[in-house]
Amino acid sequence: MEHYCIIGTSAAGLSAAETIRKIKPKAKITLISKHLGLPYSRVLLPFVLDKTLKKEEIFIRPKNYYSSWNFDFIGGRKVINIEPQHFKIILDNGKKITYENLLIATGAKPLLPDIPGINLNGVFCFRSIKDAENIENYIKNVNSALVIGGGLIGIKIATSLQKRGLNITIVELQNRILPQVLDSTGSSIVNEILYKNGIKIITNASVISIEGKNKVEYVNLSTGHRISCKMVIICIGIKPNIDFLNESQIKINHGIIANKYLQTNIPNIYAAGDVAEVYDLVLKKYSLHPTWPVATEQGRIAGYNMCGIKAPYQGAIISNAFKIKELHIISAGIIEPPDNQKYKNIAIYDEKR
Repeated sequence: MEHYCIIGTSAAGLSAAETIRKIKPKAKITLISKHLGLPYSRVLLPFVLDKTLKKEEIFIRPKNYYSSWNFDFIGGRKVINIEPQHFKIILDNGKKITYENLLIATGAKPLLPDIPGINLNGVFCFRSIKDAENIENYIKNVNSALVIGGGLIGIKIATSLQKRGLNITIVELQNRILPQVLDSTGSSIVNEILYKNGIKIITNASVISIEGKNKVEYVNLSTGHRISCKMVIICIGIKPNIDFLNESQIKINHGIIANKYLQTNIPNIYAAGDVAEVYDLVLKKYSLHPTWPVATEQGRIAGYNMCGIKAPYQGAIISNAFKIKELHIISAGIIEPPDNQKYKNIAIYDEKR
């Protein structure tokens, strides 16, 4: 019996598994996840935090999902190594799983700054449902929070916590918020909206230490200022989950290098989602594209190729669609084009909107 193995049960992993099952109804398909529960939408986590949604509403598959698709599910286990020469996956409990075709869809994890106080009570990341639960439990006893990082995730969690009644400060290293998503004009519009809603924004600064006796009391900034707060949320970016591949012979740059068929340098091992480094149609180079729609599409394409159906992945374009308060925003492609004759800037601004 053919055996397809997929590491990761988020957007890319699920999309690949379902694609393979439709093509290969009798094949054995094993899904491995470090999480025990049902798959959920990470994109919706901020709405759980601000009470717009209940936790149960962000699960994206029904309770009988794995059995109804005839998937073998191994939950609560981490892959610690892959042995391509033996077609084996090694789990953290010592179990070895043999595969014929393998997809690595392990996603990404939060970047953490190397600063004093990072392990104090009241310091959190925001990437998983467990993170959301930990923050929910902690905010019951605090009235202020500081968010490190003014990117998209940082802004989303800041507005969610502000909606819960906390006083919020955002500290951003760059000269504006959302530097990877909006140009200076767009950023200033969002900045004004957040300011009017009582969120304080500090740019051109970094947190150099988190201070307190056992729990967060204040942070020190690179500018020399001290900001009082009762909790800190770290949102400075993510990096692919690839640490377990160090001895695997799979080629890695920032992420796993994947060709147009989403194959790695080892033909029967594929990569998709936040962990994969693929061709960018605008930048004309290989890069990471950690968004849900891209991961879903890559998973589907990888599934076809794993089944022997040649389906080239054309590439990705950096894009985001989101909402800040009542402002709906879409951005795509090059945020700030270089100052040369190849690009034209066209701006339309309507004050009534």
